[in-house]
Amino acid sequence: MARKWGLLALVVAALMVAGCAEEPPASQSSALSGRALSGDFSGSGPGTLLSANALPTVDLRLKAESSLAARITYTSTSAVDNSEQTVSGTVFVPRGEAPDGGWPIIAFGHPTTGTRPECAPSLDPTLLTIAPIVTGLVKAGYLVAVSDYQGLGVEGTYHPYLEP
Repeated sequence: MARKWGLLALVVAALMVAGCAEEPPASQSSALSGRALSGDFSGSGPGTLLSANALPTVDLRLKAESSLAARITYTSTSAVDNSEQTVSGTVFVPRGEAPDGGWPIIAFGHPTTGTRPECAPSLDPTLLTIAPIVTGLVKAGYLVAVSDYQGLGVEGTYHPYLEP
């Protein structure tokens, strides 16, 4: 019985590392080709916005509910070694006028998608299948932020997902 569980754990670990397609889908390059958006890029430290681009190929249902659908990069801090990291993600703003005090915000944590940079939800029009969930949240009046997590979506970064 223990041998069976060990084999199952090995298969699950291999699938998590493989996680997403060997070659990035063609949609990934188009996800990055959106027009640059204006923003406050003047900050420093964790949370500083580094870039913001429109998502021209995002799921049509999500696009219909959003006044803004953007792929962003920002500065974060590594939980492994406290170093500064560049992280990517997406932001979706509901249509209409913001309520007094602004839109309520949900930071949505996606499930495991893989460990390579191309396994980022922000690089896929369906956000790697979570677009219907995000659409529902935006439709309910929430601004939704979905981080890709450190190591996903940005070339040359280390993904600490399997870090012991």
